[in-house]
Amino acid sequence: GIDVNIIKRFKIILEAISSGHSINVEKFEEYTTDTAKLYVQLYGWHPMSPTLHKILIHGATVISHAIVPIGQLSEEAAEARNKHFRLYRQNFSRKCSREACNN
Repeated sequence: GIDVNIIKRFKIILEAISSGHSINVEKFEEYTTDTAKLYVQLYGWHPMSPTLHKILIHGATVISHAIVPIGQLSEEAAEARNKHFRLYRQNFSRKCSREACNN
């Protein structure tokens, strides 16, 4: 089966990335490096996915160069506004042509 410890480590990494708070880059890099080593030790027969590689190996570099915390760059806020945009299009948009409205 899958090692429970590595699942917990992935959970903590994803929570840190999506938190929206500033992250201690040194601790994050140490934690992700240890997680990558654990992954290779446990699952060396299965190649690491490109996404997992980017997060575990290059994540600290991306975080250190980011202007705002990584979690604040998510699309959750924009997706939450979709219901408002739909409401505005349905209820506050012009229902006839401009020429008909001006006559």
